[in-house]
Formats: sequence, structure tokens, C-alpha cells
Amino acid sequence: MGIFIQDNGPGIPPDMIEKVFSPFCTTKARGLGLGLPIVKRTIVDHNGQVQITANSLGTCVTITLPAITGKEAIS
Repeated sequence: MGIFIQDNGPGIPPDMIEKVFSPFCTTKARGLGLGLPIVKRTIVDHNGQVQITANSLGTCVTITLPAITGKEAIS
């Protein structure tokens, strides 16, 4: 199961998709480009995945984390 975040903007250009998780990758004049690398590191540290797809109708970010049950939920 995952969480989907989608917008209806112009989409991320195909050549940028692989770069967005790299530190300091930004298209903003005042941006640092650290947001998505921090998000990805946090999700991966919790055994999850972050995926981005984009087209002319917008961008979709999917965050998938493993489900926990029993004693794992208490710790």
C-alpha cells in the first residue's frame, strides 16, 4: 500500500526525474535542493520506497512503507 501525492502542473521534465533525489538539484533560484533527498533517505531508512512519475498532466510521487503488526507496532 502506498501514499500518492499528485499535482496537475506541467510535470517534471524526463531528464530531471533521475536527478531530483540528488542533493542540491533544484530549478528554483532560491532553492537548496535538499527536500527530496531528505525525504528519500528517511523513507529508505524505514525500509520503504519513493517513486516519481511525470507527464504533461502532472507529477505523481508514490511513497510505499512496509506494514507492521504485533510487537513491531509497540516498539
